[in-house]
Amino acid sequence: MVKQYKKKPVTIEAIQCTGSNFDEIKEFCGDKLIPVPRVDSCTCTDYVGYCIDTLEGCSYMLSEGDFVIKGIKGEFYPCKPDVFEQTYIDPTSTHCPTCFSNSLIVHYNDCYETIYLECKECKTM
Repeated sequence: MVKQYKKKPVTIEAIQCTGSNFDEIKEFCGDKLIPVPRVDSCTCTDYVGYCIDTLEGCSYMLSEGDFVIKGIKGEFYPCKPDVFEQTYIDPTSTHCPTCFSNSLIVHYNDCYETIYLECKECKTM
């Protein structure tokens, strides 16, 4: 039987690829950022791009706009920007991901962990 599940509210670290910040991405994920050499290159310094070494092996080539996420077990994996925007929210942001207004109210529990977000404009949670 197919059931529905919700993601647990966990905080992750991520960096967005700008196409020119591979040094910063390398600092973030270390040896998990794998340079992909040009096939016709005679040197090991001519790269066509980079991929991320995930738990499942080397993933697709990073593109500008992609996010590199550090998971809850310290693993790294890439994420396309549209999926990232639908899945994650900046906890310091007050912009609603649904209506884009600057009207988010953050509700906390006794340990000051975010329980849920509520938009004053569109009333989404």
